[in-house]
This record gives sequence, structure tokens and C-alpha cells, in this order.
Amino acid sequence: MKKILLLVLVTMASLQSKAQESSPSLFKGMQMIGGDMSYYSTSNKQAGNGNTFTDSKFHLTPKYGYMISNNWSIGTGIGYSSDVIKSTTVNGSSPGYTSEHKTTTGNFGINPYVNYYHKLTDKLYYSLSGELEFNSGSIKTNNTSTYINPITGLPSISNSTLKGNTSEIGIGITPGLTYFMNNHWAANINLGILQYSSTTTKYDDNIPKNIYNYFYFDYNLTHANLGVNYFFSCRGKKVLTH
Repeated sequence: MKKILLLVLVTMASLQSKAQESSPSLFKGMQMIGGDMSYYSTSNKQAGNGNTFTDSKFHLTPKYGYMISNNWSIGTGIGYSSDVIKSTTVNGSSPGYTSEHKTTTGNFGINPYVNYYHKLTDKLYYSLSGELEFNSGSIKTNNTSTYINPITGLPSISNSTLKGNTSEIGIGITPGLTYFMNNHWAANINLGILQYSSTTTKYDDNIPKNIYNYFYFDYNLTHANLGVNYFFSCRGKKVLTH
């Protein structure tokens, strides 16, 4: 992720010299179409026992926005997110026993938002976004247990699968930077998030539903979202002022 962010910053700097003739100016009535995406993956392997854990997250959200003033915009996004968690436990309950767990979640959601823009330089804006999240989707958990008989050496394998649904309601505040590369195109990066979410999971079998409420705060580039937006006006007013 850090290499991707570095590439984005270098690209922005290289394009700056191509748009020196004018400076971007946001104004009431301007519209925006675009979106953002992120990918995050972490893994861990414990030394000595072979236990492993991996978590891969992906999200993509196309967005539309409308400037209600020179600094404020409102809009909405329609997004998709996925999360795949895998874990392996070796000799968890007894020697020769291995268990593998895989949980896959996929959600679609609607994300209305409000943005505030503050101009820092001719091409760079600081942004602060408040967003609501309404997500729903499916969840699937696969469990595989393997036992190697120490006498015969033969494996005994058992499998189970649980399927269900998930729903999430959340609210978050996200700071970021928006950089205009030319007359209409801008790249943005989110620098962190303060978020509250409530997630409900209900499997199809006779398992009680689980409700998980949490606060989350992160202010670094580890989980940064990258986006590209196209700004335009339908009133004949130029996006850029000289």
C-alpha cells in the first residue's frame, strides 16, 4: 500500500507542470462523478506451531456529488465490499489435530455523505467527509478439521459449512486530500477515519443472531482509500478560474 501511495504522489507532481495556466476553484452548482477503492491484507504465522491467520479486505464505491456552496457538497455512493478471513490451528486440541476456518463476507451498500473542502494551495484541497453506511450482504463460514491417527497414520476429516446474512449501519468522519491534476480530474486520498458501526450477523441454522457494536479510529496511511473524481458544471461556468 505504501508503494502505491508513493506512486500516486509522484504522478501528481509530474502532472502539476501540465496545468500551470489556471487554478481549480470549487463553486456552488458543480457536480462530481467518481469513486474510491481500497485493498488491505494482513497475515501472521506463529513461530514454532505453524498456526496462521490472514485477512484480506476490498471495497469499491462509485460516487456522485453536488456542490451546494463553494465549500460544501452532498452526494451518495453505491459500494461493494468483501472480507476473507482464514485461520489454521495446528495441534489445537490434541497432537495430530488441525483445524482450518474460512469466513467470506460480501456486502452491497448505500453511503450518503457530506463533504467540506478547504483550499490549501492552487491545486490542493483539504477535505472532511461525514458519511452514513447502510450495508447488507451474505456470510459463509467453512470449517475443516483433520485428525491424523498416531497409530495408523490415516487421516480423519470432517467438514461443516454455515451460511447467513449480515447487515450494518454506521457513521464515520474521514479527513483527506484532493489534488486537481487538470481542469476537471482530481485524485483524492483519505488519511484516516473515526467510525461507529453496528453489525448484525444471522446464520441460516438455529443459531442466535450476533450483534457487534464498535468504535474505530485510525489516522495513518495503512487503510487509506484512493479515489479519482471528475468535476463538471452544466451551467456553462468553467471549472477553473484564471
